[in-house]
Amino acid sequence: RGPPRRGTLSSVLLACACASTPATATLDVQFSCPPQKHQRFAAAVPITGRNRSAVPAFVTASPGADARFEVALIAMHDEERGAETLFEDVLKAAKGNGKLDSTLVIVPAFPHVICSAQSWLGGSSQIEGVEFLVWSDGGLWTYGAYSSGEEATSFQALDSVIDWVQEHYTGVAKIVVAGFSGGADMVARWSILSAHGKDGKSTAGVPLTAIVAAPGRMPYLSEIRPVRDCLSVTNSTEFECSDFRVPSDKHNGTADTCAGAWNVDGFGEKGTTPEIRSWFPEDAQSDYLASQGHAMKKVGVLDEGILKRFASKDVKFLFGLKDNADCTGETCSDSCTAMTEGSNRLQRGLNYMGHLKAELPKYRPSVGMYEAGHNRLAAYLSSPFSSWVWGENLHRPSFYKLPRVALVEGYDVGDLEAAFFSQRECELFCLATENCWNFAYSLASGICRFKDKCMTPAETMVDASSDRAQWVTYYRSCGEEKSQAEQDYDQVDFFYHSTARVVQDEGGDLPGGEHNDRFYSVVECEAICDEDETCNSFTYGYGMCSGRDKCVTLDAEIVEENAANAGFKTFYRPCPSEILRQRFEAQQPAAAPVVPSGPPVYQATERAVKDAGAALPGGTFYNRQYSVDECKHLCDKAQDCHSFSYGFGHCFLKDKCVKAEAELVAAGDPMADFWTYYKPCGAVAAV
Repeated sequence: RGPPRRGTLSSVLLACACASTPATATLDVQFSCPPQKHQRFAAAVPITGRNRSAVPAFVTASPGADARFEVALIAMHDEERGAETLFEDVLKAAKGNGKLDSTLVIVPAFPHVICSAQSWLGGSSQIEGVEFLVWSDGGLWTYGAYSSGEEATSFQALDSVIDWVQEHYTGVAKIVVAGFSGGADMVARWSILSAHGKDGKSTAGVPLTAIVAAPGRMPYLSEIRPVRDCLSVTNSTEFECSDFRVPSDKHNGTADTCAGAWNVDGFGEKGTTPEIRSWFPEDAQSDYLASQGHAMKKVGVLDEGILKRFASKDVKFLFGLKDNADCTGETCSDSCTAMTEGSNRLQRGLNYMGHLKAELPKYRPSVGMYEAGHNRLAAYLSSPFSSWVWGENLHRPSFYKLPRVALVEGYDVGDLEAAFFSQRECELFCLATENCWNFAYSLASGICRFKDKCMTPAETMVDASSDRAQWVTYYRSCGEEKSQAEQDYDQVDFFYHSTARVVQDEGGDLPGGEHNDRFYSVVECEAICDEDETCNSFTYGYGMCSGRDKCVTLDAEIVEENAANAGFKTFYRPCPSEILRQRFEAQQPAAAPVVPSGPPVYQATERAVKDAGAALPGGTFYNRQYSVDECKHLCDKAQDCHSFSYGFGHCFLKDKCVKAEAELVAAGDPMADFWTYYKPCGAVAAV
């Protein structure tokens, strides 16, 4: 491919010609020009119909690339405008799903500061005269506001990105526009007003899906809002608001009128009408609609043509099950108008689903949940997001499971502990994390810790009496030849499927298989079933699940629509054949070597001993965090090691034979925060 023609944008995607930020640098969460790390992916996307106006973007392939991409994934940044950090997260999501090579990733930026095309693209003289648009007025770009100077609206800019993809990547089979948080606010409003998306297709006929993930504000289609009773429910995903009214000071049951301003945001009064030109982008929205031949039916209400068009679009809504932090804690907008929608993000999203059903009686929104709080990567690696973007049949490397956590896990390469994560989410995060080959997982806490060690089925595990025995290790093949057991394991479909209604023959109940003491998500129930070897399926509904031993098949008969239990579904995974199961079990190690149980070999002192003895060559371990069990194992393997000092996750192997009555360091000594672990001299090493 030759260089782009002078003054055009048709094929501008240039490698960086200047020194770049080291790969290990932490990226700024806001827009940065030039890019800090990924300038070789920098591009300029022209605004349709405006030859010299463009928006900066990150794109994974040059325009006109020969590759036939399955999906073009256009991701919108949030109000902090960190396009480069978002670009990295989307790449991780594509990589985690095994779709990096077949996905065209585009992350456009809506700068708040002036950025020259030459600076963005690394000093190229091929794009002289091209100017990047700037949106300097806070978060108004998420409402479709004009850029500074009124060259184009942000909605026009997003339309232009889709136009550009259709023109220069003719092999793209599907376009997905996704936004998280403030980016989701923008995608939600754009999906209602844009001409793209009608009947699930772009204006050029390419299948198009919009994903609204964890929004903070919702674009209500009229003046009605949830009544106060719907604003007091915070955490239940089963609750659905069905009572919406126009706020009124005369009726205490309605939402706050906010001094008459409740309907200013979004598409309400002054939201899309041109009567009052002020700081708010109502003029931009009105002009955007007028360019399509649409207008307001009356003040505060969108016309039927816009609503009918929106109802035909493929718009998905994704909410975090734990994204329920109170907005008064600065986690989302707590303005009066925002609080008329709900007190937290999850509640606002669920209330809006009820609003859409009320406004569009035949419309049923497509909704998915991810098992975390306000976490962008968790949302983009979730099962709903993955299936919406790439389809159900994703090919992902298999993870194998040790009964307990491995004694030596390798170096830390990351962790997830901000919320409860399912095993499958941890697998996806591991796949998306550089050098992650295994992870320790706690079902009780939903925490996973990623490690770099390549493992086999014969790994040494911690003792069953260890305080770490509640953790298990999941690992994937590092590329070496797989054992027959691992090859057989790969043939089994471990992903859950669901029936439209519960099956008629559910099979037998499992001991302790009823889980109805609180609200359980589907993901939690899948994890519970995974831990029970006799569980092959489970019945789920209303936040409750019951484990079953039944091997359910795709053609299993389900109950009638009017049955008493028709509100439940059966979740199942295809059962492996008995031959496959027996072969897999037979080829597992009869008993992986573990640290011996019974009375502990090691004893520990209250503080480090005063005379710790001589340090062993190569016996200093402080390059990462080591557990006590790991240090014991290292001492057992080292010749002449009889004790070790341990503290702050570090261990120092010693040759000293320590006795119980050994003198300890004083309480104020620098070594007082360490312990000495010792075993009687002559003890047999537990290797």
